[in-house]
Amino acid sequence: MNILFFAQLRESVGLNSCSISFVDLDLSGSQSVVGVVEALYRHENHAALRHADLSCLRVIQAPCNNKKQVLASVDQELVEDFTTRCITDSSELAFFPPVTGG
Repeated sequence: MNILFFAQLRESVGLNSCSISFVDLDLSGSQSVVGVVEALYRHENHAALRHADLSCLRVIQAPCNNKKQVLASVDQELVEDFTTRCITDSSELAFFPPVTGG
């Protein structure tokens, strides 16, 4: 799975992207965004994540006032529900901050 980080999340995490397999995360089949984020935390010492600060992704598990502080896309499609959107080992998962217009 390829994971991409954009804008200030890239700066917060300290990575542009990383590749990590479901096997390395002890996952199989398909998972939700929340499931993948939880697995990333459990395996934060994996070589692909060793220098990453994933703390900014914690808001995915507990959105504030039903407002998403981090947005996600799977295979370039915006994810509305982090608990139901399925991700597979061949997916591209991207995280980015909410966009505001002026």
